[in-house]
Amino acid sequence: MNEKQLVNGLVHLNGKPLRMVYSFLHKTKPQHVLNKTTKEDMANYLHFLEQESERLLGLEEQKIQLDIWLEILRLLHIKINTELDDSKIAQLCLRIVSEVYSFYKRQEEFEEFLAARNNKDPLTIILLYQIKLQMQRFSFKLKKENVHEIHFFMQEIENLVENITRKSNNKESLNIDDNPSLDEIIITILETYGIHYYPDILQLIWKHGVNMKIFQGEKNSEIEPIYILMLPILNVDQVEPKDVRNFLQVEYFKKNLIPNLLLQLYMVNLINKETGKYNLIKEEWSKRTENYKALYVERENSQKEIADLEKEIETNQIKLKDIYAEWKLIGNQIKADKATIYNALKYADVTELDVNWAFEVHRREFLAIQLKINQLLYEKYRYSNNDGFLTKLKSKISNVGTTIQIQNEKRKLDYYLKEMTEDLLASNSEFKIQERMRIKEAESRLEKLKEWQKQHQEYQKILKSDLTKSKARLWKIKKELKDLEKKHYGLKDSIKEAQAMYLDEPNEDD
Repeated sequence: MNEKQLVNGLVHLNGKPLRMVYSFLHKTKPQHVLNKTTKEDMANYLHFLEQESERLLGLEEQKIQLDIWLEILRLLHIKINTELDDSKIAQLCLRIVSEVYSFYKRQEEFEEFLAARNNKDPLTIILLYQIKLQMQRFSFKLKKENVHEIHFFMQEIENLVENITRKSNNKESLNIDDNPSLDEIIITILETYGIHYYPDILQLIWKHGVNMKIFQGEKNSEIEPIYILMLPILNVDQVEPKDVRNFLQVEYFKKNLIPNLLLQLYMVNLINKETGKYNLIKEEWSKRTENYKALYVERENSQKEIADLEKEIETNQIKLKDIYAEWKLIGNQIKADKATIYNALKYADVTELDVNWAFEVHRREFLAIQLKINQLLYEKYRYSNNDGFLTKLKSKISNVGTTIQIQNEKRKLDYYLKEMTEDLLASNSEFKIQERMRIKEAESRLEKLKEWQKQHQEYQKILKSDLTKSKARLWKIKKELKDLEKKHYGLKDSIKEAQAMYLDEPNEDD
């Protein structure tokens, strides 16, 4: 049996059955299918799946088909890369069968089942074993019915076998042991004449299940086998209370649904004999991967942009530090040159300097203060030379006041010296011209540094604003990538290829 029959069934599945299968795989919860489920609960569960399928009416079928395919791969931990051609699909089908086969081989009952069927391919073994389990579950419910109904059902099974025997080209006689169970009879029929008769058996089970009120529904012989396969009664073995916790683990639970899902897809494949075309699924996968790649490249570009901005901010900050360092150095040089002029004026004969009108005004005040200080010093000296105790006492008291007054006058003298220094800097005088020229050049340089500092500070604000926007954009891109990875299995594995594509792009500088 060709494993590609599974994906053939998937691409042929459409309409409400497709949406039901999607809901069955994505929306089924353990509590829907536990063994204590009542007939009302089973009816409610099918109604729930129908409601969920109605919500998918606006979704394109190839998207649903692809999501079913990807969910199977995800639950079985099968990786998929960005390429999804026919050969890749065939390989993935083989992997699916292999993983489910391995999953079943952990069970002792399966090993016994397998021992008697070494000539069967893995997919056939999986499907037959799943059917055996389903019939065992149905038999458990069947045993609770009255004998008359059971005999009537078994008579219908016998009639079906005779009908299958007449229609089949295989004239091999059935080899059924004495006192066989229902599952043994059905497995022997399907092994001998082909699994494609299983939908007929399901229809029979549905009809009698409704008669015996095992199922709630109508005696509709046209009902899709898919609906019957979704019934909780055919999905789950009896679960002991001690095993409930393990059974409720989502991954374990969904892995138990996959063999049933494969059987559903195989049933659809039986109805459609033509080979399935996977173009729509591949196109949908291609759209998703291209969108993912574009986001991935955008993320790489955004990270590079952020790195460049951070580097530019660091470079600009260094320039600001250099401007500040030069500013401080020039400021100290100006202070030193002004101190030189200040000291020169302090000890020079300022009366001989012809500077400017402002200098003349400040010089008059300077000379007046200087004269006053000399007078105060004279008075202080004169009183200190007087003899007599009272005179000396008065002198000392007076000297304290004189000293304070001298200090105040010296502060005034210092102020006018500074003003004269500034007046001299603004003049064309030849006095201390070298220092004054250095100061003018330094002040001119300071103006330029001030302008540059302002420009770099404004540029720093722009860079930081751009960095904030870029980081916000990167966060959004990363979130979109994570959402895509979470929503669509397999996209994360396309990172390497997307990265290779990005690195292989031609460099504009080359």
